[in-house]
Amino acid sequence: MHDALYVAARAYPGGLNAIGARLGMSPNVLRNKLRREIDTHHVTVEEAHLMCEFLDDVGLSEQAERFVQAFLSPLGMVAMRLPDGSPEPGSTLLMEQLRLSKLNGQFAADIEVALADGRITQREREQLQHDVQQQIEHLAGVMQILQVVA
Repeated sequence: MHDALYVAARAYPGGLNAIGARLGMSPNVLRNKLRREIDTHHVTVEEAHLMCEFLDDVGLSEQAERFVQAFLSPLGMVAMRLPDGSPEPGSTLLMEQLRLSKLNGQFAADIEVALADGRITQREREQLQHDVQQQIEHLAGVMQILQVVA
């Protein structure tokens, strides 16, 4: 998780200098906090949260998500991005089920391609994980619709 947060901070426009400045600390202090070998400096939960927000603000939400996943994975947990806002106007459960079926069909097609040569490459594994994540996020959206259905 330290590595994921370090890579994410470096990806921020301006790198450690810029994100450190937004956090109110020098790049050296931030660098030390992000290195697990240094036991005198530690990233606080609030700092990690702010860094994720800052990354999201500049369109680097994938970097923040990698850190969150790396944080949760040793605990046997996963995180998922919830759909923004309220359900789309006019969306119905039937339409959402059809969209989910389409996502599931894409997942099946990607599995077929991945297994065609008898092994799954890194790129294929990432695509399959992306497919599963999309389905999970979509199901979260369906849950959101069910919350407002009276």
